[in-house]
Amino acid sequence: MAITRRTAARYADAAHLASLGLNEAALRGLTGFFSSVAQTGAGAGTVTPSGSPAGIYPVRVRVSTGGAPGAAAVEISLDDGDTYASPVAVPSGGAITVSETLSSIAPGLVLTFAGVFALGDVYAFDAASRVEMALDAASDWLDGYLARQFTLPLVSWGADVSSAAAAHAALAILTARGYDPARGADVAIREGRDDAARWAELVARGAVIPTVTDSAAEEEGIAADVHVSSRGRRGWR
Repeated sequence: MAITRRTAARYADAAHLASLGLNEAALRGLTGFFSSVAQTGAGAGTVTPSGSPAGIYPVRVRVSTGGAPGAAAVEISLDDGDTYASPVAVPSGGAITVSETLSSIAPGLVLTFAGVFALGDVYAFDAASRVEMALDAASDWLDGYLARQFTLPLVSWGADVSSAAAAHAALAILTARGYDPARGADVAIREGRDDAARWAELVARGAVIPTVTDSAAEEEGIAADVHVSSRGRRGWR
């Protein structure tokens, strides 16, 4: 399964997750998501992705020197083959950590090589941070409600929108890590997501108007710092 990255801006980020209790310590080392590996070429070698990448990457691994681990070398691309890094030797142990995919909460993408590789073969797959995927998915989820009242994409938005998106993403991350109903913090995050879902439904019905400037307002020349104000209940909880 290919991973599709959101092209519009996200409504929430890691700072919003931290405000819900998912700080760096809680997010560190969360296992990444990886699509199946597609090989172009006839070599017998295999490449297996693992670890915890910091972002969402369409990865391509091109064999620049054939052979087994200890003799082979590869070039790695994180942009679908548009650019490749300089060749790196595959160690005899077979594992390479891609340094460009490291962050304070992600130990990075690990590639494990086995077998004998043929010159020019390419191995393609997508690698993604669970955190990044959850933040993208949360904004997409919220767009489904916002689109019933506003012209997307939004030009600007307030803390109410960011908080709702963060609450949705937090539960997805917690589910990937392992939800524990006996842990009070986990229950609070689930309840926060439920509150966000109810708020989003009110937005879709027009009962609550969030703090946003949509594309239609921008086209009409409304100043970017002028936002729609709520007719009733404000906030997302």
